[in-house]
Amino acid sequence: MTDKHLLNRRRLLQLTVASGLATAAGPLLTPTAHVADCPPVVTDLGPGVIQFGSKSAVQVGDTIYIGSRNLEPTYVAAFHLPTRKVTALAEIPDGRSIQGIDADSQYLYFAIENPAAKAGTVYRWKLDAPQEPAEVLGRAGNVTLWTVSVAPDGVAYFGGKEEPPALWQYDPATDAITSLGSPEPAATAGGSGPSHIAIMDLGNPATSTVVENPGVTTKAMLVHGDDLYFVAGANDVRVLSLTTKLLTKLEVAGPDFGEVWGMGWFEDKLQVVSAYGFVAHVDVASRTASTTDLIEAGAPAQPQLGMSITVGGGFVYVAANGVPARHSLGTGAVLNLAVPGEAKDAHLAKGMLYMAQYSGLGLYGYNPASAALPAQRRILRDRPRDSGHHPLTADERGRLYTLRDRNLIRIDT
Repeated sequence: MTDKHLLNRRRLLQLTVASGLATAAGPLLTPTAHVADCPPVVTDLGPGVIQFGSKSAVQVGDTIYIGSRNLEPTYVAAFHLPTRKVTALAEIPDGRSIQGIDADSQYLYFAIENPAAKAGTVYRWKLDAPQEPAEVLGRAGNVTLWTVSVAPDGVAYFGGKEEPPALWQYDPATDAITSLGSPEPAATAGGSGPSHIAIMDLGNPATSTVVENPGVTTKAMLVHGDDLYFVAGANDVRVLSLTTKLLTKLEVAGPDFGEVWGMGWFEDKLQVVSAYGFVAHVDVASRTASTTDLIEAGAPAQPQLGMSITVGGGFVYVAANGVPARHSLGTGAVLNLAVPGEAKDAHLAKGMLYMAQYSGLGLYGYNPASAALPAQRRILRDRPRDSGHHPLTADERGRLYTLRDRNLIRIDT
């Protein structure tokens, strides 16, 4: 799916005027003349999905700074590990997600993905003055920024989606954002198959050991003691011993981590920031974990960007990142279900809800008559594609549902 198609789809999912809804709904169910005689009744049912999704995290001292995903405004939440509370927020009015984040001894640097036209994309937040707003440093062209790394001398480097790819920097000495140019094409060529982790001895950089990672990704790296922790896929944290070079999967009794964008360490526990809206506190020795919900800890309870709507069996399902929210048509009760990725499209068949999970996470199934969470039914490596482009869905009574300003809307025709 191209960026153009993705944009059009999300615009369609955010219809904003009742007249537009009536026009869209009419041809689906009844003749246009009937719609003109009996205009539809539009009912705002409230937010489609509320969950503090994350797309980045970095630990500084006893605090993990967490960048939000698909929230407008977007946020950095300072999660204080000793109290397990959100003690400060940086609110950014422009943009939707924060994927690149890093820090030096003075500032937290972060990059905004998909900002408003000509708005800043690079920010910093003073670590010893979290009550102050984050400072906008400027804009890196039209790049969708995905990564940030701060060097020991305080220079911040970042990059993202652009053609050809380039490395950018912010130098505090000059207060300027500049492009350092693009690498040779061969240096950025990718391919399928396993990734590799290179372990270098800083005392002797000429020597290194390469370990193959059979997982899907190699991200959110954290070194603690003689172990390297990293994320190899959804709900897949792995541990690489830097002494024996043995690679194992961290199997934990308890929560499904889903997608993980950052980890930390505090009080002999691995801290895992889940896209499901919680921080898991993992006792690695006993393979057990407890969790702290970020909204309950003080993060803002705001609606996420919706991805799809499906109606049937007495429920409306509104999908966002890491969660389809199940809305009861009878009681109005809402239940968040944990599923990694985003259901770009979903369908009901024989009482089962089937969800195509972006990106490359496969086909998931959910039985609303069961207490079990949705589970993967088939692996689909290709990006799920929408089987139709109309933003409306209908229940058994012919009532239509769509999203407007991130709220679930019902249209009684």
